[in-house]
Amino acid sequence: RVSAPFELAAVGKQVVSIPNDGKLEGIAINPRTHKTFQFGDDVVKGDVLATMDTVELPQRSFAMQTKAAAAHARAAAARDESDTKPEKAAEMLIALQEEKEANFEAAALKKQIDDGEIKADFTGVIILADDLDAKRNLAVKRGDPLMEIARKGELRAELGVSEKDIQEISETINQHGTLATSSFPSEAFDFTIERIVPMGDAKEGDNIFKIYARLDKKADWMQPGMAGEARVDVGKRRLVWIWTHRLVDFLKLKLWM
Repeated sequence: RVSAPFELAAVGKQVVSIPNDGKLEGIAINPRTHKTFQFGDDVVKGDVLATMDTVELPQRSFAMQTKAAAAHARAAAARDESDTKPEKAAEMLIALQEEKEANFEAAALKKQIDDGEIKADFTGVIILADDLDAKRNLAVKRGDPLMEIARKGELRAELGVSEKDIQEISETINQHGTLATSSFPSEAFDFTIERIVPMGDAKEGDNIFKIYARLDKKADWMQPGMAGEARVDVGKRRLVWIWTHRLVDFLKLKLWM
């Protein structure tokens, strides 16, 4: 067996981001706990998670709609006179462009108003959230992360296998193994290798490869972030090979160098 540390990670997670530049009005109240949303809370699709400050936007949107209507009226008047006054044709085109730009701005403002309530796209659990209350009334930018939501119960194991052992792992033959978390070390769970990330990551003097594994069975208490030890079954070997292969590989490398 190849041993490696692992961590449980959520599958199908989504980062909830700020939709527009502006000011975050506040974090919404969780209707199930009657407190503001925070790490570990369950969310239901459509829940309002946070709100943006949109108090000035309706007035600006109305002003743009009024501007568009005025430009439309000017364009219509110029069109009626364009047959007798050629210069009115240019005036009509300018008014039509102003109408187009004003309508575009009004539509953008309406979208900001509609996006003022930041909602959950699916039912899940909040797995990552900094101090949300501290962000209240702060200026924020479009794309700033607010929190991370994962579908509840959809977990996978992410193993970190050393470069010394990665050649023993294969995603093409559905290798299996068992794992146990540090929280419940007496309970073992079977898993199946699904994918190997081909790029290694240097950590503490070793090159570590990430491996994704599907849990064949889960427990209700499992949560993203739980860690422990995993063992991958890689086949039968002679006892002498198991005891000495690391030393032999080390000596081969040194002698080659």
